[in-house]
Order: sequence, then C-alpha cells, then structure tokens
Amino acid sequence: MTNLCYYSVVVVCLCLQGLCAQTTLERKDEEKLCDHLITAARRRDHVIAVKQRDKVLNIMTNRHGAWGSVVHE
Repeated sequence: MTNLCYYSVVVVCLCLQGLCAQTTLERKDEEKLCDHLITAARRRDHVIAVKQRDKVLNIMTNRHGAWGSVVHE
C-alpha cells in the first residue's frame, strides 16, 4: 500500500468517526427531546384526568347535582 493510499484511508476513517460521533450526539438529543415530550404529555393527561374526576365527583356529591336530594319546604 502506498503512503498516499494509506493516508487517504486514514483521512476517510477519521471523517467517518467524526460523522458517527456527530450522529450519536444528535440521536441522544432527539431521544432527550422525545422523552421530555412524552413526560409532558403524561403530566398533562394526568392533570386533565384529575380535573375530570373532580368534576364528576362534585356532580355526584353536590346536593344540587344529578343525584342530590333537594328538599322543598
């Protein structure tokens, strides 16, 4: 193998290593973003579910609600 050919292979390998490292970092950033979005959606869904549960519970237990007994005097 000639020196020129050897150096060309070394340069290509170094470029490939740099590209792989950059791609790995980009993937990690994308994974962090996806994890953040999934966590935020779960929190949002939990908050909405708690509010809906509280509304239903309020309707069921309020004396003026659907199952309340209003006594007319």
